[in-house]
Amino acid sequence: MKSAYLSICIVLFMLSACSSVLPPTQAMSDARQAIQAARDIKAHVYLPANIACAERRLHQAEKELSAGPHAYHYAHFNAEVAKEEAVYAHQLTQTLLSAESGLQQVKAQGFEWLYTEVLLKEAKALALHGDLQKASALAASALEQVEQALAQAEAALHVEPVNRKIQP
Repeated sequence: MKSAYLSICIVLFMLSACSSVLPPTQAMSDARQAIQAARDIKAHVYLPANIACAERRLHQAEKELSAGPHAYHYAHFNAEVAKEEAVYAHQLTQTLLSAESGLQQVKAQGFEWLYTEVLLKEAKALALHGDLQKASALAASALEQVEQALAQAEAALHVEPVNRKIQP
C-alpha cells in the first residue's frame, strides 16, 4: 500500500514538474538587451564574430521558444549563451574604447606613447580575428599604460590632477 502511494506521489510530482516549466522570457529579454547594448557601443565593429554568435544563439532560442514547453530548457540555455557573448563583447569593446580615448587625451597634451598605440592596434586586430584572450590582455595593458601616461603628462605639465577614470 505504501509503495503504491509513493508511486502515485512520484508520478504526480513528475507531471506537475513538466507542466510548470515556464518560458524563458526573462532570459530572452536579457539577451536582447545585452546584444543591443553591445551594438550601441559598436562592439560589432571590434568583435563581429561574438555579436554574430550572440544573435545566432538568440535566434535559435526564439525558434525553440516557439517549439513549445519541451524545448524551453534549450531556449533558456541559448538565451544565456547569447547574453554572455554580448556582455563579453560589450566589456572588451568598452576597454578598447577607453584606452583609445585615453590615448587621444595623452596626445592632446602633446605626448606620444607609441608602444601603447601599438598595443591598442594589436588588441583591436586580435579581437577582430577572434583571439579574445590575447585581445583582452593587450587591451587591459594598453588601458593601464594610458592611465600611467596621463598621470605622467599631468606631472610633466604641472597641472592639477584630473579624474583618471577614462571615459570613451
